[in-house]
Amino acid sequence: MLKVFKSNDSKLLVKLYKVYVRPVVDFASVIYNSDVKKNIDAVEILQRRVTRHIFKRCYLSPQDCIPSYIDRLSLLNLQSLKHRRIMLDLLCFYKIHINSTQINKCNLPAFTINTKLRGNAIKYTYNHTHLSIRRHWFFNRVPRKFTKILDTIGPIKSYNSFKQYLLNQNLDNI
Repeated sequence: MLKVFKSNDSKLLVKLYKVYVRPVVDFASVIYNSDVKKNIDAVEILQRRVTRHIFKRCYLSPQDCIPSYIDRLSLLNLQSLKHRRIMLDLLCFYKIHINSTQINKCNLPAFTINTKLRGNAIKYTYNHTHLSIRRHWFFNRVPRKFTKILDTIGPIKSYNSFKQYLLNQNLDNI
């Protein structure tokens, strides 16, 4: 992408990255997403390289040093791919939570309703597994995160308000 487009406008290059590259990386991330650091880093390398090349082309003179990845993301107004994948997981689970997605009932995660405890009344449970492939399955990795967020913000009014909340949060520690 950077070889084809010869512009030095960082906004244009970031837009091109968002339009042509990031959708390929984000495609089906709900299915293949993992909590394993090695897998997260393997996907994140792409964005690290792209932001470094954009920054070299648009902002640096030859004697300047390149800022850290986190600083480049904030300067280019991007989110980490890990943050985006967690957000997409949570948004997909929210659609399942409000029954706007058609899914077989036997595949739905179990939940309990308890109004006597603090926090949100709905608590999603997950199955403890011995196989690592099932440990990173969507319905084992996302309900814990979703329950933590429900405990933090309480009832969610709409999909758009939930999405806006997620955009403004640091999801890396959930």
